[in-house]
Amino acid sequence: MEEKEKKTVEPEEIKSNEAEEEKTEGNQEEKLLSESLEEIERIKAEAEAARDRLLRAAAEYENFKKRAEREKEEAMKFIAESIVLDIIPIVDNLDRAIKSAQSDEKKNFDALLQGIEMIQKQMLSVLEKYGVGVIESEGQPFDPRIHEAILQVPSEEYPENTVVQEFERGYTLHDKVIRPAKVIVSKLPEPKEKEEGENVDA
Repeated sequence: MEEKEKKTVEPEEIKSNEAEEEKTEGNQEEKLLSESLEEIERIKAEAEAARDRLLRAAAEYENFKKRAEREKEEAMKFIAESIVLDIIPIVDNLDRAIKSAQSDEKKNFDALLQGIEMIQKQMLSVLEKYGVGVIESEGQPFDPRIHEAILQVPSEEYPENTVVQEFERGYTLHDKVIRPAKVIVSKLPEPKEKEEGENVDA
């Protein structure tokens, strides 16, 4: 049997194959490098877009804050104007009451008192319109949340720790205490000392 002839590879062919492989590897590296650069550019573009969105959002927020502050100031101006317009008629009534008292030769204090009481009711009505309430105190149990005790007096008429007199009225604004009522509070009376010379049972 004849042996098959072995195929001989010439050196030039080996070099050609190696060059081809190197070229293929080089192409792959270039392709990977190109893809990497494209990915980097894409990430940079996305980061830049995100930065722009963030800057726009920050600018919009600052504009919103400034606009809200302006609107708040305008609202406060209108509220103040509304309150002033409600108070002016009360001042007018006080002016009329003072002029009436000054020109009344008979000094009719009962009529003056009635006029002042009407003005007081008018003022309280305006305060109520804006959420201001009056704290009821006299005859009520002392409550440190709404009362400020300025004095304690012994009392047989009222239970202990009861408001017997209101010295200065207290007020709330939308159920929040803005000024506690200054009050006089009852305490138990001192025990009576036995009269001198009274016989004491043994």
